Amino acid sequence: MTKYVYPAVFRYDSINDVYYFEFVDFPHTFTDGIEEDELEYVPSEILAEHIENYLENGIPLPRPTSRAHYYHNLNRGEFWRRVRVEL
Repeated sequence: MTKYVYPAVFRYDSINDVYYFEFVDFPHTFTDGIEEDELEYVPSEILAEHIENYLENGIPLPRPTSRAHYYHNLNRGEFWRRVRVEL
């Protein structure tokens, strides 16, 4: 098995009480809103699906964006987290 680690940017929507997130290294990889208890597994599931799709179609995986980039480019209300998967 190979371990993959990519950063995700999360935003909390207090009006709807849900979280949105995106993997900026993978275009079009984001959610419409998940609940707090889903933060433990949904990001990993989505990342795994995208990585598998890239690998199955011979698309080179992007290099993970650096941590320093996110710390300096987060908007108010956003937080950054690494998401790990093994395939």
